[in-house]
Amino acid sequence: MKLIAYDLEGVLVDKKSIWIDISKITGTLEINRGHRERYVRGEISYEEWSDIVVASWKGFSVNKIDQLVRSSPLMNGSEHAVQKIKDKGYHQVIISNSITLLADRIGEKLGIEGDCITANILEVKDDKLTGRLSLHHGWQDKVKTLKRYAKIMGIDLKDTVAIGDDINDIEMIKKAGLGIAFDPKNDLLKEAADIVINVKNLRAILTHIK
Repeated sequence: MKLIAYDLEGVLVDKKSIWIDISKITGTLEINRGHRERYVRGEISYEEWSDIVVASWKGFSVNKIDQLVRSSPLMNGSEHAVQKIKDKGYHQVIISNSITLLADRIGEKLGIEGDCITANILEVKDDKLTGRLSLHHGWQDKVKTLKRYAKIMGIDLKDTVAIGDDINDIEMIKKAGLGIAFDPKNDLLKEAADIVINVKNLRAILTHIK
């Protein structure tokens, strides 16, 4: 395997969703929970859902979000696993439906460079959220992004590993040469994966990456 693709929250970060955390501190959790349910039911698209949620955060201080980001704990074993895989000479990327404010911070901690990170980008002006996304990176985009990184790096998809924890990782898990469900939150993900890891320590992936 030559390219390792990580989901962010639930894999590299021991956090469920910074979208939920931001909605909590902005007082928009209940209304945004309803919008998410509409998205899951297929009533609105990912872009429509994310636009609605981010619009509800308009004017909120990015400094307060940075406090959330800085308090987000790394997954147990993530530093060790990423370093060991780096020592093997493999490429490592983060492919997430989270936000770059968090993904870039975690990448910095783990030594994964910014051009190897793709997530949603919150638009910021004068240290406040504008209520818009300057880049949407939805559930359906993960496979496209995996393919894009593989092409840029000259790596065949059969030589890739995708690691995820929830339903939005299923297609990426299926398309990668090796799909790993890490501490999975969804039975469909378990069925789609080649390997299921039920311990909450990222060191456990190392035995499966040759």
